[in-house]
Amino acid sequence: MEFFEALRHVADGERITKLEWNDRAYWGQMLDDKLVLHKPDGVYYPWIVSDGDLRGDDWDVLVYA
Repeated sequence: MEFFEALRHVADGERITKLEWNDRAYWGQMLDDKLVLHKPDGVYYPWIVSDGDLRGDDWDVLVYA
């Protein structure tokens, strides 16, 4: 899906990832009303949205069982 559609999922409390990241420990979400990236090191970083993020069409919602 495209980035802006993925952001709708983030607004609903879901986590999103980009297929090219190829790592389920890497995702974006809202945390304390801020857009953040969770990286494999377990730390949340402020998400500075890039041109590649905006133009990407390989966004996916992470689903946990």
